[in-house]
Amino acid sequence: MKKKSIKEKSTSLFNLPNIILLVVFLIISLTFFILLNSQQGTGFGFSEIMFSIVFSIITTVFLLWIKTFIQKNSYLGSVVGFIILIVSVYALYLKYTGIYTIIFSIITSIIILVYLGYCFFKALSVKTKAKEVYYDDNPID
Repeated sequence: MKKKSIKEKSTSLFNLPNIILLVVFLIISLTFFILLNSQQGTGFGFSEIMFSIVFSIITTVFLLWIKTFIQKNSYLGSVVGFIILIVSVYALYLKYTGIYTIIFSIITSIIILVYLGYCFFKALSVKTKAKEVYYDDNPID
């Protein structure tokens, strides 16, 4: 019998969906600091731009790490993703308060939760297909 195999794509940092995630998080964080500056007059400069770049890179790398974690163990990876999301939103609320912080955290959390859900269900479907292939190749006589 010929064995069927399901190929898993390698997670690369420089593919189109990851670059889109990076740009989306960069735009969201820059918009947050611009709106915060217009409301409170805290100033918008080099440190805010650098923080936005670092935030977007760390968030994208975190999502890639969670994606590979979910591929290995779907439920544990999803729980770790939710816990890290809750901790990061709590840390944001320790530093900033106000309507722009709430909007920023809601938009960012929705994007992260959609991404986590997508990776979770995709990993479950791959595992289900792998089980079907295994049972199709090994019929019980």
